[in-house]
Amino acid sequence: MRNFPETIDLELTNKCNLKCPFCPTVNGLSTRRKGDMSQALFLKILHECMQYKPYVRLIRFGEPTLHPYWDTIIGMLVDVGCRVRMNSNGIKLDPDKVMKSGLHDLKISVHSQAGYNAVRDMLEARGGLDYPRIEMAYLQGEQDFGDVEGVDLVTRNPMYDLSEERVHPPCKELYNKLNVDWDGIVTACCSDYNREMRLGNLTRRGETLHSIWTTSIQLRGYRTLHEHGRSNEIPLCRRCSRSEHSSVKAAEGQ
Repeated sequence: MRNFPETIDLELTNKCNLKCPFCPTVNGLSTRRKGDMSQALFLKILHECMQYKPYVRLIRFGEPTLHPYWDTIIGMLVDVGCRVRMNSNGIKLDPDKVMKSGLHDLKISVHSQAGYNAVRDMLEARGGLDYPRIEMAYLQGEQDFGDVEGVDLVTRNPMYDLSEERVHPPCKELYNKLNVDWDGIVTACCSDYNREMRLGNLTRRGETLHSIWTTSIQLRGYRTLHEHGRSNEIPLCRRCSRSEHSSVKAAEGQ
């Protein structure tokens, strides 16, 4: 196994400018305080990204464009050789900043007319260039505004019942990805909005993504349970609606 994760999910902020009823950030399920990733924390993460060059995804439980330096952060990650993806609802998306940042992959979740318009604006800004690769994503049950000609990918994802218990094959996310919240808390699961599967804290002296990845007893324990068909002993994994999907295509996003 690699000595560093292939993918790092960064939460630049857990603030959002929408109030989607399914989202734990706004529906009361998430009890975390709101905030933005600090410059010092990002530079610490950037230092490791410079060495290992993971695929960095600006996603998790907030709208990345609400961070005051989202485009600068993308540019710095690109400059050190990382491929970078961002998920956005499109409301505050600035196509000129996206293009200047060098972003590789952009997923726009279309929860409103503004999101649909953002897809069109981004395609116009991209012109004849190949990047960023643009995906427009719908959630079943929300208004569908239709496809936009020229977009690279359109996805329509179902809503899941998270109260249903399941047993899954080993989740590949445990072997290729770490999740970093805006305040430096590192978790094992992309759906862990209240840090039930907490692995470490990057604000502690000496604690790094590499050290968490290679020495975390908790992470090793989660992997062992999955490998022995006992994933249902982990509360989040037991309720996971995406484990079957993520076990096949974990690096492709939420």
